[in-house]
Amino acid sequence: MTPCCQALKCRPASFRYPKPAAAPFQVHDIARRRLSTKANAEEVQSEEGGSVDTAGLTSQFGGNSKFASVLAASLQRSGGADALTTGPERVDEPRISALEEVTMAALRDARRNIVMLEEMKKQIEAAIGREQTQFDRLHFSHKKAQSDAAWLRTMEKLLAQERAKNAELRAQQLR
Repeated sequence: MTPCCQALKCRPASFRYPKPAAAPFQVHDIARRRLSTKANAEEVQSEEGGSVDTAGLTSQFGGNSKFASVLAASLQRSGGADALTTGPERVDEPRISALEEVTMAALRDARRNIVMLEEMKKQIEAAIGREQTQFDRLHFSHKKAQSDAAWLRTMEKLLAQERAKNAELRAQQLR
């Protein structure tokens, strides 16, 4: 008893399912479909002008005439029964050896690394240029500060000499 039956408190035997449709109707329906697919396959053969053995295909595919007729029509369009074994034409390109493949991959990686390093080099050179400019400005500022400090010392020295001279003159005037 399933959980839903337990919840509903019903018994599986109490369910009544409808019986399937009568078998004769189904058999006639299937036969009608088979006849129509055979007729379609024959029409395709007559239109294309070639012939593909649908009877042989039907026996190979377990009596499935619908599949056999569709396959026959497809084979007819693609060039006959040889299309299954020969396949489409392709241009044979020379195969690349394993060593060539490995070296090509290494070359691609090396090229990518070179491009990445060149980009890093450009960024580093730009950073060096900015730092050089900053250094030049700081150097100028340092030289200016040194010259200003030397000028200030000279001025203080001259002022001290002037004060000493003035103090000496006052001392002479007072005596």
